[in-house]
Amino acid sequence: MEVLSLSLLTTLRPNISEVCKDIFTQIVIPRCEKALDRIFLQVHETFTQGTTDYISQLQKELDKMRQQLVKGSELLAEYETSSRQTRDKLSLSLQSELQINIQKTLNSMQDYVNKKLTETIKDSISKEFQSHKSLIEDSVLSAVRSRAVTPASHIVDQMQIIQAQIMQLVATGQINAAFQQALSASDLNLVVYLCDKLNPEQLFRQNPCPLPQAVLLSLIQQLSADMTNHTDLKYKYLEEAIMNLDTNNSMTKEHLPGILSTLQKQLNSFLSHNPGSKYYRKIKMLLMMTQSLLPVPTK
Repeated sequence: MEVLSLSLLTTLRPNISEVCKDIFTQIVIPRCEKALDRIFLQVHETFTQGTTDYISQLQKELDKMRQQLVKGSELLAEYETSSRQTRDKLSLSLQSELQINIQKTLNSMQDYVNKKLTETIKDSISKEFQSHKSLIEDSVLSAVRSRAVTPASHIVDQMQIIQAQIMQLVATGQINAAFQQALSASDLNLVVYLCDKLNPEQLFRQNPCPLPQAVLLSLIQQLSADMTNHTDLKYKYLEEAIMNLDTNNSMTKEHLPGILSTLQKQLNSFLSHNPGSKYYRKIKMLLMMTQSLLPVPTK
């Protein structure tokens, strides 16, 4: 029996080995491979799903943090804007209040200084004018009699002082005194300066005329000295002054012929040297007006 068993074992051993080998090769190993493939696939799927879930969760957390950062930035920007607006409003308010207070103080000081300065200048000019009133009137009459119209040489500071005094007289309504002071200076530029500051139509429209005959005669005499400069201004004043002359006045009768003769020569000279001037027609009319006041020479 034992021999039989050994004989069968010896006979079947190669077959059993072959069968076992075939079983392992065809059944066990493929099944193990499939099982391992499924295991690896499951592990891969599980790892992939876990990684995806982790990344998704991490992304959500990052999004929340990003939103919080954005909100924080917005809040910070709003705070900065609000702070800047508050600071600007406060600065503007303080600046405006400061400017108002400074302006009020300056206006108050300026009004006080102007008032005191005006009173001082007015008193000074009034006193000075009263002390020299007779001298000015004599100078005007002297200028009329001598027919001197050549401007004197003045220092600029003195001229400015005289101009200021004249304008102060004008401001206080002392028109006659202003013209007397300008004419007595024997400076044509000073006379033109005063004439330019006044409206001749308004000045001579007053009734009676605010300028006496002596002042009118002196004004005509000095303005006629040079008709090439400030022609329009001089024409207006000459026309108004001539129309306001009183030929019945004794002093006017005495000096009118000489003054108008000089004026007539100056007007003729202007017409002959400026035939194309835009003032030619006006000067021609003024010449005719002058000729009508001159006495007709007897033959």
